[in-house]
Amino acid sequence: ADVETQGCFAALRNGPWGLVDIRREVQRRTGGRLPASQVVVQCGHSHSGPDTLGVWGGVPDGYFALVAQRTVDAIVEAFEQRRPGTLHYGTAPGRDLLSNQFDYDPANAAVDSDVRVLQARDAEGRPFATLLNFSAHATVLDSSNTKVSGDWVQRANPLLEQRFGGRAITVVATLGRTQPADRGCADPAQQGDARSLCALDEYASRVVDRAEQAAA
Repeated sequence: ADVETQGCFAALRNGPWGLVDIRREVQRRTGGRLPASQVVVQCGHSHSGPDTLGVWGGVPDGYFALVAQRTVDAIVEAFEQRRPGTLHYGTAPGRDLLSNQFDYDPANAAVDSDVRVLQARDAEGRPFATLLNFSAHATVLDSSNTKVSGDWVQRANPLLEQRFGGRAITVVATLGRTQPADRGCADPAQQGDARSLCALDEYASRVVDRAEQAAA
C-alpha cells in the first residue's frame, strides 16, 4: 500500500495506527493467511499531504485512525481479489526526469534514477496490476498550493491504469535529493487549480511514458 502523506511511523504513542499496527491488523483480518511480515506500506512523501509527521501542525487522532483503517481495508480487499498471474519486471533510464539538488557537489552526483515497473499479467499476457517505482519527490506542486494532494504520484496511478488496464500503484523509491525535473504547466491560459492539475498531468505523463518503456 502507498499512503500519500509526508511520512509514516512504525508506531504512534497516541493510538494503534502505526505501520506495525496496520500490518498486524491485516494479518488478523485475513485469519493469518496474509502474515504481517509480508505486508509493505510506504508513505509517498507528498509535500501537499496532511502533516502526519507533526512538524507543521500535525493532524488529529481521527485522521490517523482513518488512514490506518483505509489502508487495512485496501490491503485486505486486494488480498481477497488475488488471482493467478505471472510477474514481469523491467527498468528504463529516468535521469532526465530528475533534478539533483546537489549537482554542484561531485561527491553527490550519483542518484537512483531508474524507472522500475513490476507487472502482473494473466494467461493471455494482459496486465491486471502494475507497480511503478521511481525516486522523484512528490513536489511538482510548490508552496503556493494549499490544498491536499498526493502530487504526481496520485495522478500517475489512473494514467497507468488507462495505459495498461487493471489496477496500479506508485511508490517513490529511494527519496533523498531527487526532485522532479522541468515541472510546470506549458499552457499559459491555465490558472489556479487548473494550472496545478496541468502541471501534475504533464509530469506524471512523462513518468508513465517511461514506465511503458520499462514494462516493454
